[in-house]
Amino acid sequence: WTNLLRTTVATFTAICGGARVISVLPHDWSLGYSSAKARRLARNIQIILMEESQLHRVIDPAGGAFAIESLCDALARQAWEGVQQIEAAGGMEKALVEGSVQETIARSRDARMKRIATNREPVIGVSRFPLLDDVVPETGRLDPDTLPDPAPVAGFEPIATPLARIRLAEGFERLRDLADARRDSDGERACVFLACIGSLAEHGARASFARNSFEAGGIEAITSAPLDDATAAGRAFAESGCRIACICGTDERYLAEARAVAQALQDAGAEAVYLAGRESPELRGAGIDTFLNASSDLLSILEDAQSLLIGERP
Repeated sequence: WTNLLRTTVATFTAICGGARVISVLPHDWSLGYSSAKARRLARNIQIILMEESQLHRVIDPAGGAFAIESLCDALARQAWEGVQQIEAAGGMEKALVEGSVQETIARSRDARMKRIATNREPVIGVSRFPLLDDVVPETGRLDPDTLPDPAPVAGFEPIATPLARIRLAEGFERLRDLADARRDSDGERACVFLACIGSLAEHGARASFARNSFEAGGIEAITSAPLDDATAAGRAFAESGCRIACICGTDERYLAEARAVAQALQDAGAEAVYLAGRESPELRGAGIDTFLNASSDLLSILEDAQSLLIGERP
């Protein structure tokens, strides 16, 4: 359903930007042939914005807005520079055949995928606020007899490297698919134990961050009650049934207790101990395997965790 919000915002933006023709894809489009309900909702988004919101009667709603106009001007200038470079190199056909266009797009793609992997550009519902119990909607059924015959391609050879089709969320989606498949085969989901040190006010923010991070990879977070000492942490971990643990608390608590808590978790059988927070000289060598924070490569951390928990690396 998050995709419905995305398509609504995108349609609104396209209208405000002066688009003459808009085609809204159904929210389940990436799953295959869209259901009748999804196609109806996609049509209704356009109809409601036009007939109820009357957006088609507004001329240049962003006109005079300095922030938007300055961004548009910068975008247009940069795009024009790109066009001039292509023309100077011999035109678009030559650029495609030689691969310079593909290389430029690949650099931009790789940079964005890195921002997503490190959560600097979160994908709502995927790497931020994931829903473990999410159910994949049923798609429609397509009668193959109603499809037109494919265009004949015999005798034709490609003259340029085709652009790779990617999804921004595909790295995290692979993790979720792998975790869900193992849940279906084993009857239970892989989990991480959140060892919450101190009161809710002390551990709440980092526990929520850790929960979001691990569940983005399909790993269920089991949150402990507030823990006052290392012995209680080890005992609670042993009762959780998890194989890995993540310590959550304040920096002050970490300096005083992280080493003892990490040791207690390892003694209780933890195969890997994470800590939600920044790495510091005081915490190095304290028994922490991985530090989890806003600048971490979340995708790589989750791949390592899944490799440990289910024996496969996406």
